[in-house]
Amino acid sequence: MALFPHLNTETDSQFTPSHIPTLDELIAIDAASSPLVNSSPSVLSTLSSEQSDQNWQNLTQEEGQLAIDVYETDDTIIVVSAIAGVKSQDLELTLQQDMLTVRGTRTAPEDVGEGDPLISECYWGGFSRTIILPSSIDPQQTTARLSSGVLVIRLHKIANGGSIPVVELEEEEE
Repeated sequence: MALFPHLNTETDSQFTPSHIPTLDELIAIDAASSPLVNSSPSVLSTLSSEQSDQNWQNLTQEEGQLAIDVYETDDTIIVVSAIAGVKSQDLELTLQQDMLTVRGTRTAPEDVGEGDPLISECYWGGFSRTIILPSSIDPQQTTARLSSGVLVIRLHKIANGGSIPVVELEEEEE
């Protein structure tokens, strides 16, 4: 039995792996499959067309992920990321326990114009990246530098761990 028996893959060629279905197509799929799943009305079908188009656009606009390199020395962790087109005021760095988050926004240049893109590979919009650090960090000695589109974050490790000497006590005689 087919997963979606109401779809004819020979005639419904718009349902291909490279095609992102429109909201109307998703509502049609949902409506056709709702009786199979349950008898309650679909959440998608209860939205107005304008609301659902806006919600669908919000769902499909993912936050970009930032590519990073992480290096470690005896006392420092260094995070490097190429983030061309981002100003320092558009960046937010947070350090919570052993997690570093880099979040920001890359704004498209205004002088590009209104033409239709021939090739569109650059990501414009919000991005973030969270990494778990291998050591505890001293936030007071952490620095971040943005120069020529390259962000370098230096995180100073806190010395933790190590051995604890065990002292043997002599038993008291009673």
